[in-house]
Amino acid sequence: MMQQLSMFDLMMAPPVPHATPVQTKVKLSPWQIEQRDNRLARFAYRNTLPSDDAGMLNRASAELRAYDAAVRKADYDGMVASGNRLKAIGEHAFGLTQAEAEKGGPPDGNGNFFCLRDAWDWMSAALAAIDGEIPLFGQKGRFEIEIASCRVDFAYSGMFGICGGEARIIDWDKPFFSETGYRSFQVCPDDYVIAGAKLDCKGWLERVCLGQLTEGGKRKIQLTRAWPSYARSWRDSRAFAEKYARLDGWSGDRLAEHEARQSAALEQMAAEGIDPDEVWRTRR
Repeated sequence: MMQQLSMFDLMMAPPVPHATPVQTKVKLSPWQIEQRDNRLARFAYRNTLPSDDAGMLNRASAELRAYDAAVRKADYDGMVASGNRLKAIGEHAFGLTQAEAEKGGPPDGNGNFFCLRDAWDWMSAALAAIDGEIPLFGQKGRFEIEIASCRVDFAYSGMFGICGGEARIIDWDKPFFSETGYRSFQVCPDDYVIAGAKLDCKGWLERVCLGQLTEGGKRKIQLTRAWPSYARSWRDSRAFAEKYARLDGWSGDRLAEHEARQSAALEQMAAEGIDPDEVWRTRR
């Protein structure tokens, strides 16, 4: 017959030995391995960098030219290497430590910049092309390009932009691909790799932006007249009032404010040679 143990016996019994847990080794993906290796390469490269602004910018200028050459030759390794070094120069200017890079989260840096992106913006601005000139690949610049037969004033953020491309209308009297006269484009790849062989930056941007407008050639571009914001506001306010007949319920002050704003818009259109009837015909 099995002996029944008391609570005292259970408390005094030796603990059951537990096997030592074996740590599971985390297997990194190819992308994670590449990111780790790039981070280590940046810190190794930073050991060769000067600490003064002029010295860092001189090295950045050389790397930017190397990056442009790599893009034109479709040199994948060259693009990644130069892009990684340019990123390292920004991190060096900011004072990013290896511990901060490994743990993630907002780094403190050396106090010369508010955040790491500010350091990259400082470097991009210092290396920017002269306004009107075609920049190198990855170089910040503002110049004229043509998208869907429309001339645009294009602001290219360069390598460290977020979206990277802002197109603003030049010829207000001609049809445009946006009635606001503005459209942004995604032209800054995260991995530094650009398929721009045998093209300059202008030709590549025109091709990429047209592809985004047409969704790779699947959609036809609908051009329309672009109007200044005050003209669109006049049109939309008039359309709202006529559709919903809300003006009858407005107070005297609100109605007077609305009519004054509409009248001012008509005066401004007359001064700028804009036909209100044309603006009105573009309502939706």
